[in-house]
Amino acid sequence: MTIRAWLRQGSTTKHKPREPRLHVSLEATGTPADGEGVPVTVHNISATGILLECDIPIGVDEELRIELPRAPGTMAHVVWTSGHFAGCRFAAPLDKAVLSAARLRSAVDTGESGQGSVPADESGPDEPLDLRLRRLRKQRGLTLAELADKLGVSKPTVWAWEQARSVPSPDRHEKIAEVLGTTASELRTGRQEDVASAVLDRSRRRIAEAFGVKAESIRIMIEL
Repeated sequence: MTIRAWLRQGSTTKHKPREPRLHVSLEATGTPADGEGVPVTVHNISATGILLECDIPIGVDEELRIELPRAPGTMAHVVWTSGHFAGCRFAAPLDKAVLSAARLRSAVDTGESGQGSVPADESGPDEPLDLRLRRLRKQRGLTLAELADKLGVSKPTVWAWEQARSVPSPDRHEKIAEVLGTTASELRTGRQEDVASAVLDRSRRRIAEAFGVKAESIRIMIEL
């Protein structure tokens, strides 16, 4: 299950009790009305907790205010972090209606009737370009910011590509494909050009995983 959300800084005043520093809104899956916020991906949500992925650091013991459908102001506590991931526990378990509404948001956001995000190795001509870009980026272990830096564009530009809000211009396809370890043709169509390319791509990824490096840093030389 994948749900798109936004994370924003909370506001405080001298006359009100201190609120959580970070607010996560599943209601605002588009750009927030005030134009501020950082995109967040919700990978899993249960009655007791939620798994978030975000490009800004979230610390253990951080308190979050989460705006869920049918349950605005739900409080959660960060119990663990790993890289860009944060596991949070709700202050009180969600009831079934709230959980169902949140999971329904996943179907709306991903365009799928079932639960679950696109598997890491799912590809093909029917896969939209935005999902293909996101899948390839995550397979290469790149954050939005890292990919943007390698391409010489802004992080919001890459985010917009992955959210199908815009598409990369054709003159960028070669560079994007190079950074993501694929070909421009496969990037555009989802079809691998030939068996040899597929074998090299799989080999590059397996070598990278074995040595704990990024696939884009692997260069394979073949002597015939």
